[in-house]
Amino acid sequence: MRHRARRNVTPEGNEGGCSQGRSLSSCGVQSEPGLDLTLLRGLRTPSEKSGPAAIGAILPRIEAHLAAHDGYVAFSGGKDSPVVLDLARRVEADVPVVFFDSGLDYPETYDYLTELAHTWRLDLHRIPTDPPLLRVLADSGHWDHCAPVGAAVDLHEVLITAPARRAHALLGAGELWGVRADESAARRMLYTRGGRRDGIIACADRTTAYGPIWNWTTTDVWAHIARHQLPVNPVYAKLRELGVPEQQHRLSHLIDGGHLDRRPADLAPPRVAHPLRATRRHPPPHPTTELGNVAGGCREPARGSVPAVNRPQWAGPHQRRT
Repeated sequence: MRHRARRNVTPEGNEGGCSQGRSLSSCGVQSEPGLDLTLLRGLRTPSEKSGPAAIGAILPRIEAHLAAHDGYVAFSGGKDSPVVLDLARRVEADVPVVFFDSGLDYPETYDYLTELAHTWRLDLHRIPTDPPLLRVLADSGHWDHCAPVGAAVDLHEVLITAPARRAHALLGAGELWGVRADESAARRMLYTRGGRRDGIIACADRTTAYGPIWNWTTTDVWAHIARHQLPVNPVYAKLRELGVPEQQHRLSHLIDGGHLDRRPADLAPPRVAHPLRATRRHPPPHPTTELGNVAGGCREPARGSVPAVNRPQWAGPHQRRT
């Protein structure tokens, strides 16, 4: 017969003499770490899209892409970035890596990138947005919900297209990125238009992007990270600690410019009275607007006009910044 261990309970009712309000660790009691999710993910059997055979086919494609276009690996700091970089470095150890710096990324992202560049000896190129994102948002006038709407702000141009143009001029017309088809219907359309299924995007600005993991799932990504013990941005751990659902674990900016064009009246329930109720309302996003959510000049031409006022929602794949 098993006997339960006797607990040391003080007259006050606190175990081990630990006063009320103190944590267990401060009282010398070490809590169990719980289930190791990273180890568990690493034990998953790789899918056909991300297993050894698939990776064996991906690496020659990366090699051919770099040989034909040169270019760089677009690194946002999201979970997809280290996976693509890991694959690219197996082909070319000193492949250039580019980080588009908005000036508003999480401090942990900057620390993570600095440490990774040192540990992996990366040929890292930081391309800052010009002007910085905060200045763009402040100058847009969208902060003041009572002011007239000024000129439309194209954040995709500011955050992605313009920095990518500079990166391509410096490093070549190719780009390796972590954009995946399962992230949205628009990205699936981008990858599969014309019947293509190879992860290659020929862009309007004559650059070429290749997504080595374009058809991977989020589970595939995390499993690859765990199996190969790739370092990940610590922001993900904080999101888990805060209880954020995994499907919402997308790294964006500290200040998000999305929907700054909308007034409180647009966001409030219809029956809620609001002093700004009479302010101008804007049309909903055009169904093809999200096709702008890709890096560089690979914006799918919209079929029909895209309301300019919706452009602040375009923050690119690095809002993955995934």
